[in-house]
Amino acid sequence: MAVLLFFSLLVVSCLGKYRHLSEEWKEWKQAHGKVYAQQKEENIRFQHFRASAKKVRLLNAASNNTGARYGLNQFSDMSPEEFKNTYLIKKGIQSNGIHPEFERPVRADVPQSIDWRTHKVVTAVKNQEQCGSCWAFSVTEAIESAWMLAKKNYGCRLPTVGTSTNC
Repeated sequence: MAVLLFFSLLVVSCLGKYRHLSEEWKEWKQAHGKVYAQQKEENIRFQHFRASAKKVRLLNAASNNTGARYGLNQFSDMSPEEFKNTYLIKKGIQSNGIHPEFERPVRADVPQSIDWRTHKVVTAVKNQEQCGSCWAFSVTEAIESAWMLAKKNYGCRLPTVGTSTNC
Protein backbone atom coordinates (compact mmCIF):
# COMPACT_ATOMS: atom_id res chain seq x y z
CA MET A 1 0.00 0.00 0.00
CA ALA A 2 2.82 2.40 0.90
CA VAL A 3 4.53 1.74 -2.44
CA LEU A 4 1.32 2.52 -4.33
CA LEU A 5 0.89 5.75 -2.36
CA PHE A 6 4.51 6.74 -3.06
CA PHE A 7 4.17 6.22 -6.83
CA SER A 8 0.82 8.03 -6.87
CA LEU A 9 2.40 11.05 -5.19
CA LEU A 10 5.34 10.89 -7.59
CA VAL A 11 3.03 10.90 -10.63
CA VAL A 12 0.98 13.80 -9.23
CA SER A 13 4.18 15.74 -8.52
CA CYS A 14 5.49 15.19 -12.04
CA LEU A 15 2.15 16.14 -13.60
CA GLY A 16 2.14 19.34 -11.56
CA LYS A 17 5.61 20.28 -12.83
CA TYR A 18 4.60 19.42 -16.40
CA ARG A 19 1.41 21.46 -16.12
CA HIS A 20 3.46 24.43 -14.83
CA LEU A 21 5.93 24.08 -17.72
CA SER A 22 3.04 23.76 -20.15
CA GLU A 23 1.63 27.09 -18.95
CA GLU A 24 5.08 28.67 -19.15
CA TRP A 25 5.36 27.33 -22.72
CA LYS A 26 2.05 28.93 -23.71
CA GLU A 27 3.07 32.28 -22.20
CA TRP A 28 6.50 32.10 -23.85
CA LYS A 29 4.99 31.34 -27.29
CA GLN A 30 2.63 34.27 -26.95
CA ALA A 31 5.39 36.64 -25.76
CA HIS A 32 7.63 35.71 -28.71
CA GLY A 33 4.91 35.35 -31.34
CA LYS A 34 5.68 31.69 -31.95
CA VAL A 35 3.19 29.66 -33.96
CA TYR A 36 3.94 26.23 -35.37
CA ALA A 37 2.23 24.89 -38.49
CA GLN A 38 2.07 21.27 -37.33
CA GLN A 39 1.70 19.54 -33.98
CA LYS A 40 4.81 17.46 -34.68
CA GLU A 41 6.88 20.66 -35.02
CA GLU A 42 5.35 22.09 -31.84
CA ASN A 43 6.21 18.91 -29.94
CA ILE A 44 9.83 19.13 -31.08
CA ARG A 45 10.00 22.83 -30.17
CA PHE A 46 8.47 22.12 -26.75
CA GLN A 47 11.17 19.51 -26.05
CA HIS A 48 13.85 22.11 -26.87
CA PHE A 49 12.03 24.65 -24.69
CA ARG A 50 11.85 22.14 -21.84
CA ALA A 51 15.61 21.49 -22.11
CA SER A 52 16.29 25.25 -22.17
CA ALA A 53 14.09 25.83 -19.10
CA LYS A 54 15.93 23.06 -17.24
CA LYS A 55 19.32 24.54 -18.18
CA VAL A 56 18.18 28.00 -17.02
CA ARG A 57 17.05 26.60 -13.66
CA LEU A 58 20.37 24.77 -13.19
CA LEU A 59 22.48 27.79 -14.17
CA ASN A 60 20.54 30.10 -11.87
CA ALA A 61 20.85 27.63 -9.00
CA ALA A 62 24.61 27.34 -9.59
CA SER A 63 25.24 31.09 -9.97
CA ASN A 64 24.62 31.77 -6.25
CA ASN A 65 26.06 35.19 -5.45
CA THR A 66 27.78 35.91 -8.76
CA GLY A 67 25.08 38.31 -9.91
CA ALA A 68 24.50 36.32 -13.08
CA ARG A 69 20.85 35.77 -13.95
CA TYR A 70 19.79 33.45 -16.75
CA GLY A 71 16.44 33.33 -18.53
CA LEU A 72 14.51 32.08 -21.50
CA ASN A 73 14.68 34.09 -24.71
CA GLN A 74 13.40 33.97 -28.30
CA PHE A 75 15.83 31.13 -29.08
CA SER A 76 14.66 28.79 -26.31
CA ASP A 77 12.75 26.55 -28.73
CA MET A 78 15.89 25.78 -30.72
CA SER A 79 18.39 23.01 -30.11
CA PRO A 80 21.95 24.16 -29.41
CA GLU A 81 23.01 22.69 -32.75
CA GLU A 82 20.23 24.48 -34.63
CA PHE A 83 21.13 27.80 -32.96
CA LYS A 84 24.80 27.28 -33.80
CA ASN A 85 24.06 26.51 -37.45
CA THR A 86 21.64 29.43 -37.80
CA TYR A 87 23.33 32.26 -35.93
CA LEU A 88 27.00 31.55 -35.30
CA ILE A 89 29.89 32.01 -37.73
CA LYS A 90 30.65 28.90 -39.72
CA LYS A 91 34.09 27.30 -39.49
CA GLY A 92 36.36 28.56 -42.21
CA ILE A 93 35.19 32.15 -41.83
CA GLN A 94 37.84 33.48 -39.50
CA SER A 95 40.05 36.48 -38.93
CA ASN A 96 43.45 36.81 -40.52
CA GLY A 97 44.98 35.38 -37.35
CA ILE A 98 47.14 38.41 -36.65
CA HIS A 99 46.88 39.29 -32.98
CA PRO A 100 49.29 41.91 -31.64
CA GLU A 101 50.79 41.24 -28.24
CA PHE A 102 49.07 43.11 -25.46
CA GLU A 103 50.31 43.70 -21.97
CA ARG A 104 47.76 44.95 -19.52
CA PRO A 105 49.13 47.90 -17.55
CA VAL A 106 48.93 47.45 -13.80
CA ARG A 107 47.05 50.31 -12.16
CA ALA A 108 45.79 50.41 -8.62
CA ASP A 109 43.19 53.13 -9.28
CA VAL A 110 41.13 51.04 -11.72
CA PRO A 111 37.96 49.56 -10.22
CA GLN A 112 37.53 45.80 -10.21
CA SER A 113 34.48 46.08 -12.46
CA ILE A 114 32.32 48.72 -14.14
CA ASP A 115 28.73 48.28 -15.24
CA TRP A 116 28.52 50.68 -18.17
CA ARG A 117 24.74 50.25 -18.31
CA THR A 118 24.39 52.25 -15.09
CA HIS A 119 26.38 55.07 -16.73
CA LYS A 120 24.14 54.88 -19.85
CA VAL A 121 27.23 54.35 -22.02
CA VAL A 122 25.95 51.18 -23.70
CA THR A 123 22.53 50.48 -25.06
CA ALA A 124 20.39 47.39 -24.62
CA VAL A 125 21.29 44.21 -26.47
CA LYS A 126 19.83 44.26 -29.95
CA ASN A 127 18.49 41.32 -31.94
CA GLN A 128 20.49 41.07 -35.15
CA GLU A 129 18.09 38.56 -36.64
CA GLN A 130 19.75 36.99 -39.70
CA CYS A 131 20.62 40.14 -41.60
CA GLY A 132 24.30 39.28 -42.05
CA SER A 133 25.38 42.70 -40.78
CA CYS A 134 26.60 41.82 -37.30
CA TRP A 135 29.54 44.13 -37.93
CA ALA A 136 27.14 47.09 -38.11
CA PHE A 137 25.77 46.40 -34.64
CA SER A 138 29.29 46.28 -33.23
CA VAL A 139 30.43 49.43 -35.06
CA THR A 140 27.35 51.40 -34.04
CA GLU A 141 27.69 50.46 -30.38
CA ALA A 142 31.41 51.23 -30.37
CA ILE A 143 30.86 54.70 -31.89
CA GLU A 144 27.98 55.48 -29.52
CA SER A 145 29.96 54.38 -26.46
CA ALA A 146 33.13 56.26 -27.46
CA TRP A 147 31.11 59.42 -28.13
CA MET A 148 29.29 59.20 -24.82
CA LEU A 149 32.52 58.63 -22.89
CA ALA A 150 34.43 61.41 -24.68
CA LYS A 151 31.69 64.04 -24.66
CA LYS A 152 29.89 62.94 -21.47
CA ASN A 153 26.78 63.23 -23.63
CA TYR A 154 24.99 60.25 -22.14
CA GLY A 155 21.82 59.18 -23.84
CA CYS A 156 22.76 60.80 -27.15
CA ARG A 157 21.89 58.64 -30.16
CA LEU A 158 24.32 58.96 -33.01
CA PRO A 159 24.43 56.46 -35.89
CA THR A 160 22.00 53.65 -36.37
CA VAL A 161 22.62 50.17 -37.72
CA GLY A 162 20.55 51.13 -40.76
CA THR A 163 22.80 54.12 -41.38
CA SER A 164 25.89 51.92 -41.23
CA THR A 165 24.54 49.32 -43.65
CA ASN A 166 23.18 51.92 -46.10
CA CYS A 167 26.57 53.58 -46.64
